[in-house]
Amino acid sequence: MKKFLDFYYAQKRVGKELSMMQQKTQKSNVMLLTKEDDFNFDSWKDILLVDQDYIIELSEMVQQQNTKDSVYTAIINLNSSVDVDVFVVENNKTIMKIDNHSTVNVPVNTNDNVELIVNPKIESAQIGDINLDVEMLNKKLNYKFTAYRFYIDADFNRNGKIEENNTYIRKWKWGYDGEGPVLLNSVFKSDVPKTDFPVEYLSEVNIRKFGPENYPDDFKLILELNEGDANRIRLYLQDDIQTENSGSILGEGTRWTTLENNMFKNNILKLYAQALEYPDRNFDGIVNLRLNFAVEVKADDKKMLIPLYTDESLNPSMVNIQFFVAPWIATPNTQEARKLFVSQLPDNSNIEFVKKAEEIAGIAGVEFEAVPGYLNRNDPWMQDENQMGYSEAANTNLDVVLESPRNRGLDMFPHYGLYGPHFGYVSRSGSSPKCSLDSFGNLDVTPPFTSNGIEYPLGRIIYGGKLPGTAGRRMQRIMRDFLAGQQVQKPLELYTDWLNVGHVDEMLSFVPDKSKDFNMYSTSKGFKLLLGSPKVFYQELCRLEQYGHGDAVIMKDKFWSDGRPMQTTVSDMVNNYSLREINEEFQEKIDYNRELLKKELGLRERYDIIDIPAVFTLEKGRALALIPGMVNMIVLNEHLIIPKPFGPVINGECQIEKYVREQLEPLGLVCHFVDDWSSYHIQEGEVHCGSKVLRKPFDFKWWNSKPELDFDN
Repeated sequence: MKKFLDFYYAQKRVGKELSMMQQKTQKSNVMLLTKEDDFNFDSWKDILLVDQDYIIELSEMVQQQNTKDSVYTAIINLNSSVDVDVFVVENNKTIMKIDNHSTVNVPVNTNDNVELIVNPKIESAQIGDINLDVEMLNKKLNYKFTAYRFYIDADFNRNGKIEENNTYIRKWKWGYDGEGPVLLNSVFKSDVPKTDFPVEYLSEVNIRKFGPENYPDDFKLILELNEGDANRIRLYLQDDIQTENSGSILGEGTRWTTLENNMFKNNILKLYAQALEYPDRNFDGIVNLRLNFAVEVKADDKKMLIPLYTDESLNPSMVNIQFFVAPWIATPNTQEARKLFVSQLPDNSNIEFVKKAEEIAGIAGVEFEAVPGYLNRNDPWMQDENQMGYSEAANTNLDVVLESPRNRGLDMFPHYGLYGPHFGYVSRSGSSPKCSLDSFGNLDVTPPFTSNGIEYPLGRIIYGGKLPGTAGRRMQRIMRDFLAGQQVQKPLELYTDWLNVGHVDEMLSFVPDKSKDFNMYSTSKGFKLLLGSPKVFYQELCRLEQYGHGDAVIMKDKFWSDGRPMQTTVSDMVNNYSLREINEEFQEKIDYNRELLKKELGLRERYDIIDIPAVFTLEKGRALALIPGMVNMIVLNEHLIIPKPFGPVINGECQIEKYVREQLEPLGLVCHFVDDWSSYHIQEGEVHCGSKVLRKPFDFKWWNSKPELDFDN
């Protein structure tokens, strides 16, 4: 802790910073003196911290007097009723220790840096029981020090138990050997009674105090936040949290607050802390909470407080701990499914699919909810509206829905169907024009994997955009920044602008691979990447034609949304060279993503990737699924709800379905092909677009990971 003998000089040193703080902080419990008034003191009352250095710069005092002599003598007298070390330091070298109840002469050369270091070894029994006299330049100053110990306790070990913190400064650290408490984001809703406040999502914070009950005259103990953190956190008195007095004492715009003696019970002040903002491009997730003393002065007939400890390296600090705001984490298809949500449209146009989805969810042991019309407002695209995830603190998980910026009928659902005391909510929406890539059919997450020696224990976020170096559509930057800002699921942008809707779920999916459960020689990563493949689709049709099934019907009795008949045959599709040519081009675009995923995820061609038949048509210059896109599936543990492809039927069996079963069933998966032609397909979507799955959080603790910040432009 750096202190100066002359109060004017100390005031000047921090005045500019404090002035800026006051201008930028709209709400504060503490007024700051920002005028550089001159003060003259014959005695000085001050606060010391046990085992912390208090520095009196004798050379600085001499230099301020503009004297011509080069050497002066300081007469130092120490008289203390508690154990305290006082050293004379010249140019960073200790030259003398001053004994208690003694007087010494100290030479002060203006060309040297001479300091007194005062370090109490135990807290004071009474106010002002450490007396230090400094006489120099015909001026005598009497220091009356009072020594205290303060600690801020929290869950530093991240095990759900508050630990006593016996150091003044604690920084947050990642990793298995790391430490630091975690804050969950607010789940408080204005219409939730305060007496029902979910305290299990709050972080406990205790402030312990040792020393005299009161403080020297004009001194106040304050609790403070960094300037940028005032709107990122709020703290409550534990005793008030479930009463009508449960307003926050700090945060929510308030950066400073005084801590009165009556707040402490048996020298302990118990608080709850809660985050109000997720990490993002301009917020790394770290929140500093610190204790400080402020001296009360009068100026312009007003009482004002000036923070006392002003070492910039601690960004004014006396006792400081760091929290980290728990990130939002997305869950992949390999995580256990807990609940399936599907919009039941008011006109019942998708009622058959809703019934079938509920049946399969029951088989899979997954809870099912048909979201009613007043919440979906005739909007079937559940996946596009929201992405389910969670945030985690020690021993506590909170489901959190991330709402997309699409602003359509299902906007009501996250707010009134999910958000509440036990379900969090977050959204991001920018001022730039929206496009279909901002919907969350264009947002997914990979299963955990290791690539090139780098572990991704929570997987990686994936979303689609334009080809690098070209013009095209992208997800809004504000959402990309939010996803990158979570740090634990480094985003990967794929190329999907070639697709009409532009979503990643139009061309890929991840499914669990349970083959290790029954094949000891399996080299599975625990999942497979499924990629839509026009190449495989035409290979299957050519094989069928070669075996004499050219007349087999595809898309039998099916019509497009404009009434066009879609029925065709194997031979007609094989010989439709213009359609084949554009699908060859689309295959090249899929292969671009294939190579990118192989590189970034460490995937092996023969072992980790399965091609699923797909065929596209041209719509407004981009690709649109011609037969239902089967990769756009719902994964409910080992059960897959797959759009029925209406492929050629031979001997009573759809050959496309047969091919898919042959690829997926050896993984321990069960395929359920469901008709979504009218309910979703001809509206340019499939079953994944029309549903949302709430999944079990990871067992892996995110704070044990190695974070990666990678914001794109």
